Amino acid sequence: MPPRVSRGPSRRRFVTAGLALAAGLAAGGHTPYRQWKVYRETHLLILTAKPDPVGVRLGRLLARRLAARAPDSAAGMTRAPSYERVGSLLKSRQLDLALIPAEMARHLIRGGAPFQGIGRVPLAALVEVGDHLLVCHRDFPAAHGYRVTQALAGENETPRVARPTAAAGVPVHGGALAYFSGGPLPKAP
Repeated sequence: MPPRVSRGPSRRRFVTAGLALAAGLAAGGHTPYRQWKVYRETHLLILTAKPDPVGVRLGRLLARRLAARAPDSAAGMTRAPSYERVGSLLKSRQLDLALIPAEMARHLIRGGAPFQGIGRVPLAALVEVGDHLLVCHRDFPAAHGYRVTQALAGENETPRVARPTAAAGVPVHGGALAYFSGGPLPKAP
């Protein structure tokens, strides 16, 4: 039997080195999630759903308006792949604001289709933009809701932002209610 010829590093060594490198990276915390978490904490993002091109367009416009009028918010817009993901991000409080059709907001409050797997999410509306609502978790601080509403509201602007109506079926957020009623800025938390 002829002697075995070595062909360089063995497959076992290669796999072992690869696993050691992966473990080292994981232990070092090199994941994009941490960067995303920090980004979310320093930027006020308006979440939209990719299947809703009207909402995406309106979300971009509102984010630009919010960034221009409240530069400290570092406002921007981001898209979720589905309405279910929008609901999940709102329920888990990973994001504070979402622009979704009023019908979807009603379903999300009740935990109805397509949100059965998520359950009910306690939402409140800040502003109405056509048939869309800018919603937040009901626990969103009143002072923040007031400031966001104030920055977005304006006469003769496109898109037109209005006080949410009772017909939308979503309660109006306390901060938005204070703004639209001419009340003072609520105390910050």
